[in-house]
Amino acid sequence: MIEKPHRSVDRPNDPPDYPQKIADFLAREHPDVTLPERTIRLMAVAFDEMHLMYGKGQTDETRREYHNDDHAFEVFERSAAWLKRFEEQFGLTFTTEDYEVVGLAAAYHDIVIGARDETTSDEALSAQVAVEAMRASPEKFGSKMRRRVKCAVEATTVEYRDGNVFQTHVLRGKPDFAIVAVALADSGAVITESESTIIEHVSKLAMEHVAPGETDVTLVTEAVMKILAGEEKFADQRLDDLKKYIEFLSGDPDKTKQILQKYFAGRRERILGFTARIDSRLGDIQQTVTDTLSDSKETTERAATKIYRGIMRGLAWLPPSG
Repeated sequence: MIEKPHRSVDRPNDPPDYPQKIADFLAREHPDVTLPERTIRLMAVAFDEMHLMYGKGQTDETRREYHNDDHAFEVFERSAAWLKRFEEQFGLTFTTEDYEVVGLAAAYHDIVIGARDETTSDEALSAQVAVEAMRASPEKFGSKMRRRVKCAVEATTVEYRDGNVFQTHVLRGKPDFAIVAVALADSGAVITESESTIIEHVSKLAMEHVAPGETDVTLVTEAVMKILAGEEKFADQRLDDLKKYIEFLSGDPDKTKQILQKYFAGRRERILGFTARIDSRLGDIQQTVTDTLSDSKETTERAATKIYRGIMRGLAWLPPSG
């Protein structure tokens, strides 16, 4: 199920030492959490695979500007953070297995993208890869844990309905905090991060929808704006989904309100205001991109990269309108 990388003479840098990166993150942010070697090994396999296919130095054919190993690791970090928040909010203590679930689900949740299978979502295919890896592991994972990881990966499923996109594959059965943590970590990135992170997120998503080597300023800029508009709708729906997730866990309207206020207050208004400001300054953005390319005599691939960087700068440097 895993896409095969297109090898080239200038293949990417070696992937980071992910076992060490995982250990360093836990020691720094969650010193009371220890992941078993079996889990760290499988997580590293997924991160390494995604880096080699989609990490720095990838070819046009394998370009995945956003959905790469960096994103997967960030989802792991945010998932672990959500478990800690749930412990604080609900007076719970999670087990090692709960952290194994979020670690494995985060590592594998986007390992298949662009499969274009009309009968099965990419997330379902990614879940299959995760389960197959757990089954093949010399240190066995039980059926319950395989099922939880599968559900957690599927909880990141993006559905398209009536022009909007949203995630709904988490509200089933008995509340499972680990599954909800992964769903929140993946779906909440845009609405819980800084404006600069949103800019980078949107720009990278857009580049995944631009034909490799495309150097037309208008086409690339339009791709960025289309993704930005989609993220505005997605953010609005995500907030509603987040509310459902919290309600699913707590069953307490007051507790739900308290958590949403603490972690998501004002996010909808901030996203809507940000996208409106960017849309109103589209001409300035396009000019920045044009200026970036004006003296370019480089290859098509390098020129496309300059467009992307120009859009990033155009968004980042844009002063408030009005």
